[in-house]
Amino acid sequence: MFIKRFITIKLKDWKNRKSRKPLILRGARQIGKTWSILNFGKNHFNGNVHVIDLEKHPDWHRVFKPNLDVKRILSEIIHNMLLEELRKYFFIGGMPECVRYFAEINSIRSVMELQLDLIKTFRQDFSKYTPYSNKHCLNQVLSLKFHFPNDSD
Repeated sequence: MFIKRFITIKLKDWKNRKSRKPLILRGARQIGKTWSILNFGKNHFNGNVHVIDLEKHPDWHRVFKPNLDVKRILSEIIHNMLLEELRKYFFIGGMPECVRYFAEINSIRSVMELQLDLIKTFRQDFSKYTPYSNKHCLNQVLSLKFHFPNDSD
């Protein structure tokens, strides 16, 4: 309990500075750094805390190499995060079942397998639309080959 009070006092001092810079918290593993920051953010910033964990995102290290300009760093990190979300959207699409499934299991490969099952169902429904559209044209559109990315995506 003493460590939590000590870090909370330090965090309050940081928060009350007029020229406050982004906080970098370093320390040994598994001592409660992330919990302390999130708890402090919940109690002193209405939960508005952005944690950048460089151990979970080693590819972000390059963002800090050119210089330590906060605006540039945040801009680049946000840009990279948005690109990653856009890439996921390109693979997952906007079909509610696929989005829900990805939110549950976090596997693009599994979502693409679900999409293939949905395509099979669509093909079975083609005969319903024969008077209104060309069944062969619809089939060609759905015959595109899928290439599965790694599940680590």
